[in-house]
Amino acid sequence: MNTIKDFKHDDIVYWVTKDYYSNYYVTYGVIDCLSDSGAMIDLLSVYERRRVNGIPINEFKSETKFKKLPKGWTWNTELFEITFDNFDKWTGDDYLSLTDAENVKKLLDKGILVRTREIFDGEIQAEITKEGYRIIKTYPMWRRLKQKSATVPYHKLYHDFKSAEMEAESLNAEIERQATLTDEEWSIEQIEHDIARYKKLYGVPDEEANKILNFLKSDKKVVDIETRISGGEFQWKYWNNKKWNTINERDL
Repeated sequence: MNTIKDFKHDDIVYWVTKDYYSNYYVTYGVIDCLSDSGAMIDLLSVYERRRVNGIPINEFKSETKFKKLPKGWTWNTELFEITFDNFDKWTGDDYLSLTDAENVKKLLDKGILVRTREIFDGEIQAEITKEGYRIIKTYPMWRRLKQKSATVPYHKLYHDFKSAEMEAESLNAEIERQATLTDEEWSIEQIEHDIARYKKLYGVPDEEANKILNFLKSDKKVVDIETRISGGEFQWKYWNNKKWNTINERDL
C-alpha cells in the first residue's frame, strides 16, 4: 500500500474518481504538496487559447469604466469579440498519450498542459446599464465551476495509468454485478458482510456465524432486514422499525 514516502512534489499521478452518472474513471494531475491526509494535486487542462478583443483571456481585466453604447446599437449588437489562438505550441510529437506519466510531464513542461487553476473558466459578458456598458469577467451562479484541485489519500494514488484503470474497471464491474441481484440476494450479501466483520472483530467461530446467517435468511422478510454490530453484539431489525434486536444463543 502506498504511503507518503512513495510520492514527491511535481509527481504525475493517476487515481479513480466518479463522473456525474457515478461511473468510475481515471483522472490525473501533478502533486502540489504532501500532507498527512493525502496528496494535494493540481488538475491539468490544455493551455488557454481564448482572447477578448485581442487580449489573452487570462490577462483581460474587467472594465471598471462604463462606455457609451455604439451608435446604431441594438440588443443583437456584439460588444466584444472572442477569438482563439492557433495551436502554435503543438508539434506532431505532442499528440502523446495522457495515459503515460512521462508524456504528461513533457506536455506540462512545454506549456501545452497547464494547471487548471491558471485558466479562467468563467464567462465574458457585456454589462449594460443606464450608465452605459462595460465588458466584465463573471462566474454565473447557475453554472458549476470546473474542479481545479483534489486531495487524494496515498493508498488511492498510482504512478501509472494501467493500475488505476484496473481499479476503475473493478469498481464498475461490481456495480454492474449488484444490479443483477434480486432484492433478497442483495439483502443477504449485506448481512453476510456484517457477519464477516463480526467474526473478524470478535473471533466468532464459523459455526456460530453460520447459525446467525441461517437464522436471518430463514426470515420471510429478509429483504427488509438490516444488521449492525453494537457494543460487541450482533443486532438486526426491519428497516422501518426503530428497535434493534440483539441475537442471543437461544434465538439460534
